[in-house]
Amino acid sequence: MHFVYICRNGQNEELRYSIRSVVKNVPGSQITVVGGSPDWFNGHYIPIPQNKSKYRNAIRNIMGILESQEIPNDFILMNDDFFILKRIEEIPVLYRGNLNTRVQNHLGSINGASYYYKLKYTNNKLLKMKLTQLDYELHTPFNFNKEKLNKIFVATDQNILWRSYYGNYYNIGGTLQEDVKIYSGNVNIKNNTFISTDDDSFNIVKDLIVSKFSRPSRFEKF
Repeated sequence: MHFVYICRNGQNEELRYSIRSVVKNVPGSQITVVGGSPDWFNGHYIPIPQNKSKYRNAIRNIMGILESQEIPNDFILMNDDFFILKRIEEIPVLYRGNLNTRVQNHLGSINGASYYYKLKYTNNKLLKMKLTQLDYELHTPFNFNKEKLNKIFVATDQNILWRSYYGNYYNIGGTLQEDVKIYSGNVNIKNNTFISTDDDSFNIVKDLIVSKFSRPSRFEKF
């Protein structure tokens, strides 16, 4: 399996331990970092300037993936704060419910108005196309095919949520799953295969993550 990380600039300790979790639990996996890269990373890297808005940077990172000859046709998209906690043979297809329900329930959430607009925009686009409306915006690894993604990708469209658009356009189905993003408070991750953090919540589970993935990976400079 080939894991492709889209990353910000900076030293990025979350990325270090995310990669370690992949190396330990998906043996033989390959890794590419796209966007920004920390000094310690020792692997295939596609530099993309990260000097635009969050979503514009994400669009440029996807373009870098699609244009790369070194990333295989089938790849797994990762964020730098995704962690794989158990040995797995494949990345499952997961969704978190219905997009329309999420739109109705999202107002007032911690993600703010901009993300709400993107949910609504994507949902309306799928409705107009008479496609399914499953919500694939989970904080978990996601399987993409470059040829399929390239067919529907529009670089000027910064409002669409590409995971959900891709998943519904190609009717990939999947298994219903609660999101695994940790925001704050007490968490029980005992039975989780995947977890995700943000800058604050990484500190909540850092001791566990560091102890679980203490061995440096081949992708780290010494």
